[in-house]
Amino acid sequence: MDIETVLLERYNSAIDAEIARGILESSDIECFIANQLMAGFYVYATPIISFDLFVKKDSAELASEILNAKFVTVESENDTEELPKRYKTLSIFYICLVVILFLFTL
Repeated sequence: MDIETVLLERYNSAIDAEIARGILESSDIECFIANQLMAGFYVYATPIISFDLFVKKDSAELASEILNAKFVTVESENDTEELPKRYKTLSIFYICLVVILFLFTL
């Protein structure tokens, strides 16, 4: 008995292909990535290797819907602008600290 598979998506990056495979597998959709092992052999050729994500033919439509879904984030009422200001202040502090430490090493 042969299982028909279809090419669902072609990725230029192994990381992107793995993320998509993880999303589909977490939704109980069986899939595999072709050319995955080739990236290990041809490390410098990975920009020209495509990573093809295949799924079963009967679950291709659902898999496509899942990968093309837009995720919406909802802001809560507790979110304020104090958090980004605090991070900005901390990053300025760390930059100054690095500069001071660098100057002391000279």
